[in-house]
Amino acid sequence: MILRCHHLALASVLVATPSLLAGQAGAARSLGRPTHAPAAEFTSVAWVVELRPGLLLVGDATAHGLTSLDLASGRSGSVARSGSGPREYRVIGEHVLPRPGGGAFVIDFVQRRLLPVLPDGSVADVIPYPPQLLLQQADASGRWYAEIMRFGPNRAMSDSVSIVRWDPRSQRVDTLLTFDAGRSAMVSQGGPLPVWYASASWSVSPDGAITVVRSAPYQMRTWRNGSWTAPVSLAWPNRAPSPAEIAAKRAELAAQPVRGMGGGADGTPPRRVERTFPARLPAFEAFTPLRRAPDGTFWVLRLEPSRKNALYDVIGSTGLLGQVTLPAGSTVVGFGPGGVYVAEPDADEVLRVRRYGLPVWL
Repeated sequence: MILRCHHLALASVLVATPSLLAGQAGAARSLGRPTHAPAAEFTSVAWVVELRPGLLLVGDATAHGLTSLDLASGRSGSVARSGSGPREYRVIGEHVLPRPGGGAFVIDFVQRRLLPVLPDGSVADVIPYPPQLLLQQADASGRWYAEIMRFGPNRAMSDSVSIVRWDPRSQRVDTLLTFDAGRSAMVSQGGPLPVWYASASWSVSPDGAITVVRSAPYQMRTWRNGSWTAPVSLAWPNRAPSPAEIAAKRAELAAQPVRGMGGGADGTPPRRVERTFPARLPAFEAFTPLRRAPDGTFWVLRLEPSRKNALYDVIGSTGLLGQVTLPAGSTVVGFGPGGVYVAEPDADEVLRVRRYGLPVWL
């Protein structure tokens, strides 16, 4: 199934380098053939970052492994060790921070410190950060950003979150903005848990501007220098989930183990939480990353429960530019100058990293 893409102004024409993305404007496009396809295998890939041109750092948040990957030779190797030493880490989070001058900072959220990985793949001494912050992003000047959840009366979780910025040079922490991210739906609080609920994702640009995209209504706005831009509406089907989609999701949830408290004294497991479904599907699921490409576009994985292939919206400053489709099970895991990195599974669910030419939207 191909979804129509509505453009806000002129119809967009898609050009790709080095592979031309065929198809008429408005149709979801393939990325074509990869420019690099190293054979290294992974169990999961949370993110990929370029340490320098041709040398990647791959983060496996499931196995908590760091791997360097040379695109030209295909050689790979472990980076750093697990532990509490000055050049070690315990866990790998879902985010990685760029390092000014090249390389990356790996977030060890258990020990609340950053592991610097240098452009040659070596590591330096860890850098502690304020323990109350869960760092997620950074700007080009080396300031780091975190999301803080809010709570209401009786410690009930609020829908709102705040974005704070930490400057490691001055040690100053500033609360920049607060917005509705739909976070209260994460917790039952005595009632049913919603499935496919409205939420919001955010991303920091090199200049420190913060872009927030809501999933329902589907819209984007940017916070810059203390004020918001006008909201930009983004087209999405805004349709009801089908009975088949709801049934398939219920079956998926029923197959998952029941977690949490509330079991009986005789050892019976906790009761499964009731689920509710929305009248309309949001554009994307909660906690979907809003990934910023080097060209300033934002890529977001669309929620289409019946679709086998992954569908990404590509959003520019004026609105939706177009869509990119990927093979089933594939995810965008990072960008580099002129390239997009995709984790692709084979028939045995083994993942490999592929680099494709970054589309240019005119």
